[in-house]
Amino acid sequence: VLQDAYITLSHFKRAQFDIGQYKIPLGLEGLQSTATIETVERALFSTDRSRGGALADVRDIGITARGGLNKYVDYQVGLFNGVGETMNDVDKNDQKSVVGRMVVRAPFAKGLQFGGSAAWSNGAGADRPRRDRAGVDVLYRNEALTLKSELMTGEDGDLHRVGYYALGAYRINQFEPVFRFDVFDPDTRLENTALNATERDYVVGVNYYLTEKNVKVQLNYVRK
Repeated sequence: VLQDAYITLSHFKRAQFDIGQYKIPLGLEGLQSTATIETVERALFSTDRSRGGALADVRDIGITARGGLNKYVDYQVGLFNGVGETMNDVDKNDQKSVVGRMVVRAPFAKGLQFGGSAAWSNGAGADRPRRDRAGVDVLYRNEALTLKSELMTGEDGDLHRVGYYALGAYRINQFEPVFRFDVFDPDTRLENTALNATERDYVVGVNYYLTEKNVKVQLNYVRK
C-alpha cells in the first residue's frame, strides 16, 4: 500500500511546496512519526477508524506550502482532494478541502508551543459530503518532562465527533513513565449503541531507551 509519494520544492526562503500524497496538516500527534510518540498507539480520535476516528494521522493527495513566518511561528496550508478519504484513489468530484495548521512557540518559556489546525471541505449534499475538522493543541517539553494535550473535532455530514487527550511523561535516565487520559465521542448527538458510545481510555506505560534516538522499548497498559 502506497503511503507517501511527493515532490518538494525548497527554493524559496519562507515557503517550501510539497505536491503528491502525504499526511495532511491536522493535529500535533498526527504529524509525529511513530518513532517519536510517547505511547504505543496514537490517541483515539486518530486510531478508532471503525467509528470515524480519522480526524488526524491521515493522508491525501494535494499541494501544500509550509515554512516559518519568523523564529516563533510556523505554518502549513494546502489544498487536497479530501481529508483522508481519497488516499490512493482518484477524486470522486470537483470538491477540494482547504487544510491548514499554525504553531506558535512561546518566547517567554522555552519548550512551550501552541498549535491550531482546521480543514474546510466546501461540502454540502450527498454528492459533496461535508467533512470539516478543527483542533487545538499545546506542548511543553524539556530535557526530562513532556506535557501535551489536544482537542480535535470533526463534522462528517450530520455527524459531529470530538476527541481529546492529556498526556504526561517524565524521563529518568533511560526510563520514561507515561500516563494519558484519552476520550473519543464518535457521535455527540447519541449515546445508545456501541457505535456512538463515548470511550474513555486510561493509559499507563513506560518507555525504555536502548539508544538515545534510534531504539526504544514501549510497554502500555490500557483501561477502556
